[in-house]
Amino acid sequence: MKPWMRLAMAGLALGWLAGCATAPSRDGGAQSPEEARQVRAVLQRWLEASGGRDALRHLVSLDEQMTLSNAEGGAELELHYLRMSSGPYRFELQSPAFGQIVEAFDGRTAWRQNDTLGFGLMPINDLLVTLRENDPRAPLTVQTYYPERRLLADRTLAGKPCRVVRMTPRGGFPETWYFDASTGHLLRREQQAWLPNGPVRTTEYSDFRSVGAVTIPFVVVRREPDGGFVLVTPVEKLTIAVDDAPFVATELKREGDGASQRLAFRLNTGDIVVAGPDHPLRLEHDDSGPRPYLAVRNGLDALIARSLYYELADLALAGGADTPGVWSDGAFFAMATG
Repeated sequence: MKPWMRLAMAGLALGWLAGCATAPSRDGGAQSPEEARQVRAVLQRWLEASGGRDALRHLVSLDEQMTLSNAEGGAELELHYLRMSSGPYRFELQSPAFGQIVEAFDGRTAWRQNDTLGFGLMPINDLLVTLRENDPRAPLTVQTYYPERRLLADRTLAGKPCRVVRMTPRGGFPETWYFDASTGHLLRREQQAWLPNGPVRTTEYSDFRSVGAVTIPFVVVRREPDGGFVLVTPVEKLTIAVDDAPFVATELKREGDGASQRLAFRLNTGDIVVAGPDHPLRLEHDDSGPRPYLAVRNGLDALIARSLYYELADLALAGGADTPGVWSDGAFFAMATG
């Protein structure tokens, strides 16, 4: 099995903090105040290079369309990865050998599915690692995920001077991170693969670009002990949602009429949400016009696609009520445009 396929089947996410646990530290000694100060300074520079505290705090989701190819050559595969700062995510890959591979977490349940092996729940340890290593706001939250941080000797990577920090995650094993001393960007991570003291896996980041208010790497190269892959994120296919809904409702199915009507929305994650008391509809307005939303879960909303809004507006006007609106699952939602 090719390296990239094994990773996909294992459910390891391919985000810009891709990686896994490594061997525990054998170094002793307490951290001095000066060392702690320098480590904080390195991480603060990474935060600033990534867009800064305010930009990352307002980051809601990363919705990426990516191209995956083996580092040794071969066919390129299209991959879709939706990550939300609150934790939920969905990863999709269409494989010639295994068909569609999906891994997802909806805030409560994590699961994996592919056309060959079928459906299965994700072990909690795998989920915790995935959430930690694929947080879209990682430069902002890294000190929570990695409570133990030790400064190592400076090194040079591809001719670039680097500050080097050993990062140990909660419940995990140490990793070695290389930060560009000039720009502050994270350039490389080293982890030992599979077993303590085993062969080293490296993940390298390059081609940093600004999208919206944040800056991320557009090329990720992970080198496995027996191969590797290149992950390319085309700039024209990447969007960042800031201060808006992390989901989009793209399809609408209607059942029944009047007060017995039910409106089921399909989200861009593939989930189905029925509007009702637990998932209310609301209509807001801005300079671009009305913006309808559907409450999904945990304070997260879905923006209803414009074409669906026109369909809802037609249903509201056809109802003949003094206040235009729609019924769904026993609840009435006003759709007034004024």
